[in-house]
Amino acid sequence: MVSNIQKRKEYQDTERALLKRLFGVENCTDLDTDLTHYHVVRDPKGGIRWLFPMGSEGRIFLSLYNPNTIRGRFLKSALRVGTYTPALVPNIISHQILPDYFLSPLKNLMAHRNLTDWALFTGTPGNMRKGVFALGTKGKAQYFLKVPCSPETVQKLDNELQVCQAIYDQLPKSIHIPKAEKNPHLEGILLSNVKPRRIDRISSFPNPALDWLSTFCSSTEEESINLKVHFLKELSKKRTTIDISHFRSNFNQQQINEVLSAWDILFEELTEADHLQFMFSHGDFTPWNMYQNRQELYLYDFEMAGMHTAWYDLFHFHYQKGILLSRIPFQKIHAQVSAFQDTPLIRGWLNYHDQSWRTYHLAYLLKIGIDYLARYAHETDHVVQTYWIIDLLHEAYNNFTRTWKPQS
Repeated sequence: MVSNIQKRKEYQDTERALLKRLFGVENCTDLDTDLTHYHVVRDPKGGIRWLFPMGSEGRIFLSLYNPNTIRGRFLKSALRVGTYTPALVPNIISHQILPDYFLSPLKNLMAHRNLTDWALFTGTPGNMRKGVFALGTKGKAQYFLKVPCSPETVQKLDNELQVCQAIYDQLPKSIHIPKAEKNPHLEGILLSNVKPRRIDRISSFPNPALDWLSTFCSSTEEESINLKVHFLKELSKKRTTIDISHFRSNFNQQQINEVLSAWDILFEELTEADHLQFMFSHGDFTPWNMYQNRQELYLYDFEMAGMHTAWYDLFHFHYQKGILLSRIPFQKIHAQVSAFQDTPLIRGWLNYHDQSWRTYHLAYLLKIGIDYLARYAHETDHVVQTYWIIDLLHEAYNNFTRTWKPQS
């Protein structure tokens, strides 16, 4: 049997390998060099979540928390208190010793940009893990450096870089996104901080978000035909990877079976749609990925951006906020998104393309549903939000199947 000491040694080696990757020194051997103490904030399992220099300048990491969510406000407040008085939370905030050579690539980047402060978020464990450095001066973040930890995140960050560079000059004055560039000193992409000085609390769909939607609400007929074929093929392919037997016993097996059966029925409805239009979309258009200052919107995290079914961002905002923040039932979310079909922008678009609002609502629910189901079927640990999402999918799919009339 592996002793606790051996397990701890293996854990420390894994943690050190992660830090070497994020600091860009993974191919270096440990040198006989000076050692420096750093503050660390650990998660409940003991893993490092934040690492930053001792002293007030390291608290630049607090800039990563968006006050548009209760969780963001709570964590920012709790960590601010904890970093000033670490003795109050010794199991969470402690010290870490690193060789000075770890910081060599980071110091080169900071010197090039005249930056003095840094903090590192080591990311959420999993195949989509990425580290994020907050970089700035006088405790204010001016840049965020995203560093990939897997082939999947390399692809996502490359997508974010290309998207931000491609659309930066195409946006209306009310929409702001980060300037993005490849970083020559460390792997990953460097993004300017778009957080405005004044922030309005986002309690509903922001008015300037309609400017974002209207900027990209057109695609050619040929594009949409090709994208529809690819979209339906990808949904069907992902569905074949999921079976009721894949879900662990902590799920309600009858509920999962009903969700999958309803998905199959509704997928048939979507395949019968004569047309399916696509739009360029942010892909993760949520309150925690944006700031609002009066009639201006500041967007970030474009890793999921690309061509999605029309009005994807509008649906995603309401469903993610409704499920994860407001905890409201499907019928209320349904009523919120349905109200938008009568706005001049969307009503004009639906009439011009002779389209049904239901088709795009359904396309969103099938896409987001199969993505979640595929993930949950193969994960071993599930948070409470997992069951909130399954409950809503169950309610939503049942509602849509009751109102579908198959073509004769």
